[in-house]
Amino acid sequence: MDTLYVVMPAYNEEENIRDSVLAWYSVLEGKKENSSLLAISMVFLLIAAPVWKVTGQDALNALKSPNKSIVISEDVKKVSDFIQSNTTPEDKIQVIGNYNFLYVYNRRQSASRYSYQEPVASISDKIRQEFLQDMETQLPKVVVVKDINNSFFMSLFPTIDQYEQVFVLSETMGVYQLKG
Repeated sequence: MDTLYVVMPAYNEEENIRDSVLAWYSVLEGKKENSSLLAISMVFLLIAAPVWKVTGQDALNALKSPNKSIVISEDVKKVSDFIQSNTTPEDKIQVIGNYNFLYVYNRRQSASRYSYQEPVASISDKIRQEFLQDMETQLPKVVVVKDINNSFFMSLFPTIDQYEQVFVLSETMGVYQLKG
């Protein structure tokens, strides 16, 4: 078999996604250039969002060399530049809202195992409480709120008084840095 297509469901477990992609990528090595690895978020499938298809080499390059093989918006570049300049790979960050791409792109871990909070935090009070506790105990160095006008997202940021708002992009995305 010269060409191989791997379709991998990706659930809300950001710490496992990178390892899974790298493990499956090794299976694609030596196959034809049109062989592909496709990671599909099950949440996206449920809401029929677009699916991105990349070659195995593109996926590996993106994981090994953030900022070099993925085309991103100016807003995401500004947020990513801030994250990379103000955190280390060991620091945890938190993205409130559906923007898990920032964890992988910046090679930073989420402060909570719930990297994406909606709808899970609105459906399960137990999950919501666990996420809020993570925000209070982990105190991520940087918090990105995808939509500061969304009261649900802002309710997931109980420690906001311990952060300074650094900037707002496109009138909705807020970037906060831990004070001190």
